[in-house]
Amino acid sequence: MLPGTLLMNVEIEEVQGEAGWVVRLDTCTVNFRSQGEAQAYAARLQARLDAPHALPASCSEVLTELSLSGSTSQATSELHR
Repeated sequence: MLPGTLLMNVEIEEVQGEAGWVVRLDTCTVNFRSQGEAQAYAARLQARLDAPHALPASCSEVLTELSLSGSTSQATSELHR
């Protein structure tokens, strides 16, 4: 994992006292009627989170400028402001 990478937790749990399952993405929840539906959603969500993502041009410019100046730790700080 790269420094400054955001980690998002995807969890599946059975709802106690009710018929159903819930998928949690940190503080967000999505309800499902079956475990299979919840697992399929969680797998697709995790695949999307794990997929490579391109940085916006403005972020790429900041990284380029800072890497030319030799300050990659400062580049990470700038991106997380």
